[in-house]
Amino acid sequence: MKHIDTNALLTTIGQNLHTIRNARKETLQAVASEIGITHPIISKI
Repeated sequence: MKHIDTNALLTTIGQNLHTIRNARKETLQAVASEIGITHPIISKI
């Protein structure tokens, strides 16, 4: 079974989320609400 580097995965997700959020001019709170998680969780990612 292949090992998944969760830290690298979260870093990539976080970078992509940041890029998309800025392109759409959305706040962390708006994105968090839209996907059903809290603002602090997105902030940690």
